[in-house]
Amino acid sequence: MWRAPARCCVFAFVLAMPGGCVVIQEWNRSLFGDTLYVTAAVLHIRAAPSTAAPIINALPYGTPLRAASVTGEELISGRRGQWYSISANAFVFGGYLSPVEPPHSDRLGLRLLARHANVICDSDISSFYETKYFLSSGELRLSASADHGCTSPHSESIAGRGSYRAFENGLEILIHSKRTQFGENECGDPGTPPPRDEIVDRKLRLHWHSSISAFIEEDIFAEFSARSDYRYSKIACAFVPLALSEQIAVQSICTAEADSTTSYEVIGAYCPQ
Repeated sequence: MWRAPARCCVFAFVLAMPGGCVVIQEWNRSLFGDTLYVTAAVLHIRAAPSTAAPIINALPYGTPLRAASVTGEELISGRRGQWYSISANAFVFGGYLSPVEPPHSDRLGLRLLARHANVICDSDISSFYETKYFLSSGELRLSASADHGCTSPHSESIAGRGSYRAFENGLEILIHSKRTQFGENECGDPGTPPPRDEIVDRKLRLHWHSSISAFIEEDIFAEFSARSDYRYSKIACAFVPLALSEQIAVQSICTAEADSTTSYEVIGAYCPQ
């Protein structure tokens, strides 16, 4: 019995015939409802099959999704493909999708930055946190640093790994990290404890909000976007009290309205970098 040759046409449906393969339909014109993988560093999900439509999510490189083609081919930024629907109101451009899982990459993926701070004006006990996330092919890496000013211990670092999964308008993140607290007390107080490690497991459910072009927890966004004493700062990548400068992510700069006895909290979003 004749068998089709082992070497066949890649990314195509084929009809086996003596002597080789005959392409009958290329991949980007079919694959209705099959699993596809993101090949761009970051691929936007949009509310309609158009680059002019609002962005409702951002998918990292290597993320799998199930999609059905809904339009004819078009050329966007030098890439030819169809628009695919992943739900009734969520679409991705197929020029950055592949039916084959791409190789893991330490370079391609979604990079997020989150900043948080607790500030007391005219004081040395303000705390600043900065966390960097890298998401790619279903995996996550994070690194963070914190400066606690005149507290004991005054600084810490966090490193961890985890995983993520995408839903229609956001990302669910599972994190397993190690927090190391270390350093001498900045104020020279005696009795600074030695470095110590703490294992932290955390789950985040982040929603994309086009009004701030960032991810954030839904309840936090609802609370702080409605507060009259806060504003969202793209410079700081955070909701910042009106009493603080937008440069709070770099250093504590209090405005004339600030109360030196009040602790002000800066609420960070998760901003693509």
